[in-house]
Order: sequence, then C-alpha cells, then structure tokens
Amino acid sequence: MSVPNDDPVLGSAIRIRGEGGAPVNVFELTNSDLTSSSAPLFSVNGPNAGGGANLTLDINTLLAMDPSTLILGGSLLSLSSATLTSTGPVFSLVDSTIEPVAGPPPPSVPLISLSSAALNVTGAGQSILSLNNSSVEVPGPFIDSTNSNITVSGPVVLLQNGSTLTNTAGPAIRLNGGSLTADALGISSGTGNQVNLTGSLLDLTTATVTLRTIGDDLPGANTTVTYTLGTGVPVPKGDDMGAVVGVPRVKVDAGGAGVAVSLR
Repeated sequence: MSVPNDDPVLGSAIRIRGEGGAPVNVFELTNSDLTSSSAPLFSVNGPNAGGGANLTLDINTLLAMDPSTLILGGSLLSLSSATLTSTGPVFSLVDSTIEPVAGPPPPSVPLISLSSAALNVTGAGQSILSLNNSSVEVPGPFIDSTNSNITVSGPVVLLQNGSTLTNTAGPAIRLNGGSLTADALGISSGTGNQVNLTGSLLDLTTATVTLRTIGDDLPGANTTVTYTLGTGVPVPKGDDMGAVVGVPRVKVDAGGAGVAVSLR
C-alpha cells in the first residue's frame, strides 16, 4: 500500500472504522504467502511539495497475519511527514513468519523507517510488533527513526509462545532526533521465546528514550537473548548523551547534552 506525496487526501485524516465505529484491521493475511519488491510494503508520505498538514492514519492494526509468510525485499513500513495511530498492535503475527528475500545478504534495510513522523500505539498494553508463535528476521534495524516521535502504551515488541526476533545488522533501534516512549523495548509471555541481536540495542543521536524497563518476562515466561557485537560496540550506544538515569549497560560519551535515556 502506498500513499504518495501527491495524493489528494494529503492534509486530511483517514480513519478506518468498522460497524459501530470501532477501528478495524487494514490488511489481513490468512493462509497466504506474499513476497514484496525492494520498495516498502506500506509507504505513507505527506505532505506534498506544496506543504500543508501531515497526513493522519487512524486504525486498529495495519497488518494482521494468521498464519502466513511474508518475504520482504524492503522495509515493512515507511512513514514520512505523517502520523499513524493504532489502537491495537501495528503488526500482529500469529503462527506466521516475516523474513528477508533469499540470495546474497541484502543491505541493511530497517523493518520500520520513520522520517519527521509520529507513530502512536494507544490501546492499553499494545505493541508495535506482536508475535505469537511467530518469527521475524530483518537485515537491519527494527526501527530506524529520524526526527520522529514514537509513543507506545505497551512494549515496542511483544513475544509470545515460542516466538523469535532476529536482526542480522544493527543497531536494533536507531533514533536520530525525536523520542521513543514505551513501557519496555520487549516483553515476553510464554516459553521458548528467542531474541537474536546484531549490533547495539539502542543507537541514539540527540534523542530521548523513556521506558519503564528495557525488557521484562511476564510470570512463567522464558526468553533467550543473544548479542553479536562488533569490537568496542556497547549494547546501548549514545552520542551527545547528556543524562542517563537508571539504565544499566549504557555508554555515555562526553561532550554535550541532547540524549537522555531514563526509566519512568
């Protein structure tokens, strides 16, 4: 799905509602296999060259998969000069898989790319990415954000019942300007969950991150986390980091304010 920057709906609010006015899922994949090209699968761009208000999308879930396989040659979502608000998880996978295209190692492509945008998940405890007995592998960051604000009522990622999350080129989350506010980066429910990270967990430049905790296992949950780091690369990495409160394993580079990581 692409909403180009010359689309006549720019500057308006698009609300996708079902019977009774409740938000609904935009796309659902059931028992399906889908392969995308190198372009983002979902691209929302606004405003147009003439300026104007940002495009606003108000939904429940952008993509729900149950069970299906999605092979990506590019990003899953590109959001530029636009606001996306969801009451449910932005992406929900049940018994499903998202993986990169086969062949030579692809370039470092983020799963979600934001530029001068806002991504809001407002439903209580909801996440950007919800996995239930599912797996996601990406050849780059899960989120690559520039001058954008991300607000999530729950965790960024929810892993449930034997789910796996993998990136083969880091960092896991990159913020250049803007902010990220969430309950946690990841929360695990159920057993057998696996997180495989390459590079730093957080790479921040003039950005603010506010979390209750970096990661958490709900009662009875079991999660294995592995890190593959380059020489001298810290788990969280920050440039111009002025204040770091309560978060372990954070590198603070001297020389200026502008980046803050704190626990609520």
